[in-house]
Amino acid sequence: MNRLFLYLKKNSYIFISKKGETGEIGEDKIEDFIKSKKVKEIILILSKPRFFFRKLSFPFSDRKKIEMVLPGEIEDSLPDEVGKFVFSWDFIKKDKNGCSIFLIAVRKEFYDFWKNLSEKYNFKLSFDTDTFLLFNFFKNYIKQENYLLLFLDKDYVLLDVVEESRLSSSYSLFFDNEKELEGIIPIINSKDYPLFWTGEEKIFNILGINGEKIQLPQNFPAENFSIIYIKQLKPYISQKIKFLILTEKERFSPSFIALPLFSLLFILFTTFPYIKLSKERKELAKINEKIINVFKQTCPDVKKIISPISQIKEKIKEISSLPFEITNVNVLKTMADFIRTVPEDIKIEVMQFTLTENRVFVSAKVNDLKELKKFKENFEKSELFSDIRVSNISFQQDKKISFNFTGNYYGR
Repeated sequence: MNRLFLYLKKNSYIFISKKGETGEIGEDKIEDFIKSKKVKEIILILSKPRFFFRKLSFPFSDRKKIEMVLPGEIEDSLPDEVGKFVFSWDFIKKDKNGCSIFLIAVRKEFYDFWKNLSEKYNFKLSFDTDTFLLFNFFKNYIKQENYLLLFLDKDYVLLDVVEESRLSSSYSLFFDNEKELEGIIPIINSKDYPLFWTGEEKIFNILGINGEKIQLPQNFPAENFSIIYIKQLKPYISQKIKFLILTEKERFSPSFIALPLFSLLFILFTTFPYIKLSKERKELAKINEKIINVFKQTCPDVKKIISPISQIKEKIKEISSLPFEITNVNVLKTMADFIRTVPEDIKIEVMQFTLTENRVFVSAKVNDLKELKKFKENFEKSELFSDIRVSNISFQQDKKISFNFTGNYYGR
């Protein structure tokens, strides 16, 4: 087998050979599969959940300057330290005032696994992503400059946001049921752009949104849509993704240090105002974290958080459309009933007590997990409280357990 296309999705690879052989293989069996095929080249296509995508802007466009500030720019937006990822980036737009770039981050452990396989079984390895494949193919069929492009598979949704004819951002999710699928709707509603979609029509109908379907230029048999698209999109695979490691050591590589002193001072001088912004970015990251925490407390039923601001707007719309009855609930009586429901042998420290209509929210601390378990069991048995939820459990520096409590109160 000369060339093999592999599309990595949730926990399996969809494979397509140059001769048209197709199928699916589990992620844990991929090495045995490659060994049996004796391939000369593998093009590995990553689904969006398997990598991190960022669009970044800089007030300069020199590659050395960009790679110098990149680690500090992205360290707060990754789920782990920078050294545990490999990166690929390229320009989206650049002019005399600066540039915009896209950046892809993949876990280094995954990247090393595949590099080792390519050396062990002697095949050429290159990478691409479904985010770019979708955009590069369908941009030839869409005349608008700003639009949303939605791909729907049996358990997977991919949404590309295109602005000024350039890929601006990308969202995706794997879903097991209709409620999880609906997590993409707030993102779609947050953009006032026309929507174009392709893929499984029954999935689109479940979403209940408006959009224009794009047909592929050829008719295909009804089979796995991922296989259909990789077959059709093969000519658009760029194979230009080259990964690099951005660590503290890489920021000042030997080639960089070898620059003449004047050039070094010039680069430091021109990037220093930008580097100073790292503190502001860290503060922004803290604010974003607070927004997500508030969203989790406000909407504990939402399991997948994609865009908190957009999702909370949707929740407000839902709530405002529901009829409700204004009730007169005595706050002091509610607090008294709450304290009486707490087991007598538990010393609880309440930091916040909020009553909205008959919904109680409490932020508190107890000594250990045993006390927390006993606390929850008491409230679950109580006739005064229902729909009990205990969330955001964490260990504090004083070794106590902090948590949030929400429940409906019926004491009045």
